[in-house]
Amino acid sequence: MLFPQLLLDGLGKGAVYAALALALVLVYRSTGLVNFAQGEFATLSAYLTWSLTTSGLNIWMALLAATALSAVAGAAIEWLVIRPLLNKSHLLPVIMMIALYIVTNAAAQVMFGPNPRSVPSLFPDVSWSVAGLRVSAALIGVFVVEAAIVAALWLFFERTSAGLAFRAVATAPEQSRFVGIRVNRLLMLGWGLAAAVGAVAAVLLTNLDFYLQPDMMSGVLVYSLAAITLGGFDSPSGAITGGLIIGVLETLASGYLPGSSADVGLIVALAVIVCVLSIRPQGLSGRRVVARV
Repeated sequence: MLFPQLLLDGLGKGAVYAALALALVLVYRSTGLVNFAQGEFATLSAYLTWSLTTSGLNIWMALLAATALSAVAGAAIEWLVIRPLLNKSHLLPVIMMIALYIVTNAAAQVMFGPNPRSVPSLFPDVSWSVAGLRVSAALIGVFVVEAAIVAALWLFFERTSAGLAFRAVATAPEQSRFVGIRVNRLLMLGWGLAAAVGAVAAVLLTNLDFYLQPDMMSGVLVYSLAAITLGGFDSPSGAITGGLIIGVLETLASGYLPGSSADVGLIVALAVIVCVLSIRPQGLSGRRVVARV
C-alpha cells in the first residue's frame, strides 16, 4: 500500500504548491513578473496568523484577518515598489524581486527568530483508515480549502466585471487603457489577491505536519515555480495541475529512492523545470508567444 499512500500524501502537498503557484500566476498575469518573494510574503502572513492566535484569536478568525492584511500589503507593495519600475529596464524589477526576497526573509529571522513554532490546526487532529490508507482530517481540509480558493477565483474572473477587466488587462494592458479600464487599480488587485492566496497556502502547509519557521516556504517556492513552468506561467488551471503533479513526483521520489534526503524532491523539481523549458517553454496549458519580425 506504499504507492497509494504516497500518491495521496503527494496530492495533499501538491494542493499547497498549487495554491502558491496560483499566487505566482496572478502576479505574472498582472505585471509580467515572477515574484521570487511570494513564499517569504506567505511566511510573514503565517507568522501574523500565529501572532493573532497567541493573542487569543480563533485560528480561523486569525487566518481571515491575516489574509485581509496580506492582501492590503500586497497591493501596497505593487503601488509603492513595483509600479515605479515597470516602465524602466527589465532588469530592475527582477533585482527588486530578489531584494524583496532577501528583505522579507531577514525580517522574519529578526522578528521571530530561527526556532520552529507550532500553529494551531485549522482542522481536527483525527485520522481514519480507509482501504488501508491513512486519511487525516487535515489532508481532507487542505483539499477542501484549495477547492474553495479555486472556485472563488473562478467566480471572480468569470462572473464579475472586475474579474473580466483583470483578464483583459492580463491579455492586452495597453488596449485596456484605451477603453477606459483602470489598469493600475487592477494591477494592485492582482498583487493583493496573490498575497492573500499565498497567506492561505502557508497556513495550510503548517497543517501538514510542518512547523512555522522563517525558511519554510523557500523549498515550496521552488516546487511552485516548477508547477507553473510545467502548467504554464499564465495559466491558473495549469498552475493547479502542475502543483498536484509536482507534489506527487516529490513524494514518490522521496518514498522510493532509498537513503534519499528531503533534497531529492528539489532535484526532481529542478529537473522538471529544465526539461519543460527545453521541450515546451510555454508549459502544458500556457499560451505560445508568436513574435513577428
